[in-house]
Formats: sequence, structure tokens, C-alpha cells
Amino acid sequence: MFSKAILVIIIITAVALLLLGLRHQRLAMMNEMTRLHRSIDQQRREVWRYQGQIARRTTPAVLVQKLSDAQLDVAPATPAILIPEPPKTAVAVRVPSPAGRAVSSTAVTSRRPATPTRQAQRPTSANRSASRSHR
Repeated sequence: MFSKAILVIIIITAVALLLLGLRHQRLAMMNEMTRLHRSIDQQRREVWRYQGQIARRTTPAVLVQKLSDAQLDVAPATPAILIPEPPKTAVAVRVPSPAGRAVSSTAVTSRRPATPTRQAQRPTSANRSASRSHR
């Protein structure tokens, strides 16, 4: 019985020491991560400072002049962004003829067709009675 108690105490002590070691290791890793993040932030601020200095000292006109002076043929780093044209749609248009009749014609346009506007309907007696019955 005494040997079992000693064995349990030894196992509990070993587990406690193992957990203590793991906790210490975790705290050391957290410290290292914090140090690395601070270093990254410092380097990022330094890069931003250099970018600001470059932006203040360089304008597009000066850049073009320096490149032409050095006779360098430089391609853009990013491709040009092209904005696509809206699709062409066929729109039916009523054109009055000289005889006074309306003639239908189809025109192709790049604009979206305008939506027809609804004209307000005057309430008729049938509409009034229908709206009263729904109340």
C-alpha cells in the first residue's frame, strides 16, 4: 500500500514537471513570436518610410525623363486594366412616318434600354370597389 502511494506521488510529480516544462516552452514561444512581430512591424515602418521618401523625390515626369536619358525600354509591371464596353442591345424605336402612322424600327445601341414609365391610372369605380373589398 505504501509503495503504491509512493508510485502515485512520483507519477503525479512527473506529470506536473512535464506540464511545467510545456508551459515554460509555450511562454518562450510566445515571447519569440512577440519579438518577431515587433521586428516585422519595425521593418514594415522602415519600408514605408523609404517608400515615402521615394514618392516625394520621384514624379512620373522625372521618371520618364530619367528612363529616356538612360535609353531604357521598360515594360509596365502590371498589365493595363481595360474597361469593357457595355454590350450592344437592340432597342425598338417608334418613328413617325410622313403619313402620320407610327413605324417600328430597330436600332442597335450600347446603352441599356430605358424602362418604360407607368402612367398613373385614375381609379375607376371597379378599382375602388376591389380595393374596398380587400380592406
